Amino acid sequence: MPDYRLYFLGSDGLFRRAESIIAANDIDAMAAAREFTDGSELELWEGNRKIVAFAPEQLQPFSAPSILPSKRPTNE
Repeated sequence: MPDYRLYFLGSDGLFRRAESIIAANDIDAMAAAREFTDGSELELWEGNRKIVAFAPEQLQPFSAPSILPSKRPTNE
């Protein structure tokens, strides 16, 4: 599994700290990163590849969409 790093930026734009995230892919890593909501801007990296930057207002945890059964017309 890829090893991702989540970097917390201070108001001066400098890195304050980092957290390791183990995830199967970028999507799972982004979902895990959204759980870190301390008011900081965050950057998610995998090696030397920047995946995404989150502004504090973007850091709402993912909510799974509700899946409703489809209504199929009946031939009655």
